[in-house]
Amino acid sequence: MKNYVNLLGILGKDPEIRTVGEKKVCNFTVATHEYFKGEQTTTWHYCVAWNGTAEVVSKMHQGDTVDITGSIKYESFEKDGVKKTTTKIECHIIRPVSRKQQKESENMPF
Repeated sequence: MKNYVNLLGILGKDPEIRTVGEKKVCNFTVATHEYFKGEQTTTWHYCVAWNGTAEVVSKMHQGDTVDITGSIKYESFEKDGVKKTTTKIECHIIRPVSRKQQKESENMPF
């Protein structure tokens, strides 16, 4: 069974597309917000998109709201003799969200 994640969030900065070999890749961050007892918590998600999906997100801008469907990827590496693990969202589908869609999602019961 493959893992899936859906995020509705805001782009942290303008995505930049680059070419690796013959593939296009775009790394970017998305902020999501949660509210509990009147306090807002922001979580930053590190995302990567490839080829056609990378081209879609590269046309978006900082502050745009996006709807992402993808999967969670864990990567381990060693830095200065310390083993570290990072989490990335590998984006399969990215859709821009209009202001109207954003208002409707704020009224969802969950």
